[in-house]
Amino acid sequence: MSNRYRIALLVGLAAVAAVGFVAADKPAPAKDPAAHDFGTKVLLLSVRTTGPDKSNARVLEQCTTRQLCGRWFVVGLTPDLGPEYTDYKGTTVWVPVDEVIQINEFDNLDVVKKMYANQQRQKGE
Repeated sequence: MSNRYRIALLVGLAAVAAVGFVAADKPAPAKDPAAHDFGTKVLLLSVRTTGPDKSNARVLEQCTTRQLCGRWFVVGLTPDLGPEYTDYKGTTVWVPVDEVIQINEFDNLDVVKKMYANQQRQKGE
């Protein structure tokens, strides 16, 4: 191998190494300030649209907000709400933020179930 090729190879390797060091010094991209993690809270979302069960409410757990194609969503899992909702249990649901009218945060699913039970009793009276 000629000296010219060796020098070109060394210069190329040095350039690649320099780029690697510069890239390693860059801080991690900042988290989007609009993104939110609701932690362990259970959310009751009131929405404008009507779901497959003809209700305007969604109960979700393990919720975060995520952006997809420029539109924001509340994303969470459907909890175990009882026998009528077994088809939906554990499914990931994306609710458009611009369809949400109100968000109620609950500490756990038991509180939501008690609230629903009280509403059903009131309807029966």
